[in-house]
Parts: sequence; C-alpha cells; structure tokens
Amino acid sequence: MYDSLSKGIFTGDSFGLSYREFDTSKGPFILPTTSPVQFDPKKYHDSIQKLLDLDPRYLYLTHFGKVDKPQKLALVLHRQIDLFVEQVKAVSRFQKESQCAALVEQLQKLLIAQIYEHGCQMPETKVKELLEMDVQLNAQGLLCWLGKTKNAE
Repeated sequence: MYDSLSKGIFTGDSFGLSYREFDTSKGPFILPTTSPVQFDPKKYHDSIQKLLDLDPRYLYLTHFGKVDKPQKLALVLHRQIDLFVEQVKAVSRFQKESQCAALVEQLQKLLIAQIYEHGCQMPETKVKELLEMDVQLNAQGLLCWLGKTKNAE
C-alpha cells in the first residue's frame, strides 16, 4: 500500500525485519524474513526491486515501524538473502535431523556479526534473545525452500 503523503510504502513482510533495538548512528539494521513455505530467493529479490521502483522515501515494515533510505537497506537485504541461501546449502550435507539446529547456529552467528559491524553495543545474550524466534522461522523457511528445490530437480 502506497501513502502519497509520506511517499511511503506499507510493505508487510516483503522488506524484511528491522528491530529498533539494533538501530545505530548508521541507521536501521535490517534482515530478511524467510518464513516457511513462502520463501523463494528470486521472487524475494524481485519483490524488493518492485518496491524500489516506486521510489519510496520511507518503508513501513509490519511490526517494526518506519525506515528510511530504502535503496541502502535493499542492498543489505539482497546481500543477506544470498548469504542465507549459501548457509542453507552448506548445511544440506548434514543429517536431516541436525540441519535446522546447524542452520540456526550459522544464521545467528552471521546476524550477530553484522549487528555488531553495524555498531550495536547490546550484549550478545540480548541480541540472541531478540533474534531467537525470527532466526528459527528463517531457518525453517530456508530448509523448506531447499526441500522444494531438491524435489524439483
């Protein structure tokens, strides 16, 4: 939904998640949402580009409020989507029953490193606590996508 007054777009989950607790002087920290059954990296990249093609000033993320500088954030999202795909492919060689736990651990490490590179000073235990549910859901969605991809081959 486009708001012409603010030149903003209400994005639902299509432009990821952005916890205000991770904001720094560099701006908001953003991460993709790769929820089960819906995640498809190509479609996700395409959706982000469609939003940017509308040249918004702001994006309103469901549950996470307003963010600015959508072009800059989109670059981060595109990079993270590709990194998430690399991570799920890496754990695909593990036993099926250990893939989710391994992927959660990898995603958590990746995101925590990025959050600290972004300048967040929050203790790691608090960062993990905030990310816990979303990392679990993202891992499940990535594994679901991987399963569909393997079945299609």
